[in-house]
Amino acid sequence: TSLAQSQEDIAKQLAGMWRLVSNPQRLLDGTTREGSNSVGYAFFDANVSHMCFLSMNPNRPQWKSETTPTPDEGLSAIKGNARGSVESNDSRVTHSTTPFSP
Repeated sequence: TSLAQSQEDIAKQLAGMWRLVSNPQRLLDGTTREGSNSVGYAFFDANVSHMCFLSMNPNRPQWKSETTPTPDEGLSAIKGNARGSVESNDSRVTHSTTPFSP
């Protein structure tokens, strides 16, 4: 038997919801620091052809109204959202992102 796993086997292992355990940010000078969005979850479909990643900064300011944020409060909630890609190697999944502005 081969120790190599098929992509289908790997997809079956990744399908479902995963909790963020680390959020390092690589800075322009090559150093890293822990990102502020330290609460996050990734969701992979059964074929790992689609995924969704949600994260937030648990220390962001609270909205004045829980159900109706001001425009600035609403934008602060999505600040830092990004488009990304997923790579898997060494038994880890790396989600790389590129920030965009709404």
